[in-house]
Amino acid sequence: MVPRLSTIVLVGIMFRAKKRPLCNTEEAIPLKRSRILSTE
Repeated sequence: MVPRLSTIVLVGIMFRAKKRPLCNTEEAIPLKRSRILSTE
């Protein structure tokens, strides 16, 4: 098990969210849409 890589990614996402919350939310919206389209 290698949880370090996932934790680093999560920390990086949180760090980005703190720096640029507006840009992060704008990027998250299309990601959710693409996931919904892929599941259908």
